[in-house]
Amino acid sequence: MRRYRRVHVRELSLRELEDRGRYEELAVALGEVSRDYAKLDRIDGHTRAALRARIRRIDALVQAGRIDQAKLEATVVANLVVEYEGPDGELADELRSVIG
Repeated sequence: MRRYRRVHVRELSLRELEDRGRYEELAVALGEVSRDYAKLDRIDGHTRAALRARIRRIDALVQAGRIDQAKLEATVVANLVVEYEGPDGELADELRSVIG
């Protein structure tokens, strides 16, 4: 549980990058956070947290002007989201709002 908390605190600290408009750095850091969440397979909710971090990464890529990469990653994440919770879930809505 402490590892999850450390990853979560690190994710929250990334808000500063977002507030400063440093989207390239934010995208890289969120990729790392997503991978760290995915490694926490003994913690309930780790998959949702990893997917949510990847959706935030896609948003950061869009904000950084890296639209092609964002669309490519969104395709992969969309497949994972549909497999995880179906096409009409909360994460799918979040992803649609980012890619719009």
